[in-house]
Amino acid sequence: MAAMTGGELRVLDVVPDHLRMIRLAFARLGVDTVIDGTTLLVPPGQKPVIVSDVGGAVPKIDDGHGPDFRPT
Repeated sequence: MAAMTGGELRVLDVVPDHLRMIRLAFARLGVDTVIDGTTLLVPPGQKPVIVSDVGGAVPKIDDGHGPDFRPT
């Protein structure tokens, strides 16, 4: 929500390796994230732009078992 509203979000005490897939999924939706030590930052002032899939399709991201995000 922070990225969509132009706000900033900080999530403290994260395990960066556990966020790899969700950060990739957010990147496909044009949401930048930054890891600073064990803090995840969604910087303010973003204007997300969806990165098109092959053939210009809008990406769809579904959840799965465990930390599993995959294109469908």
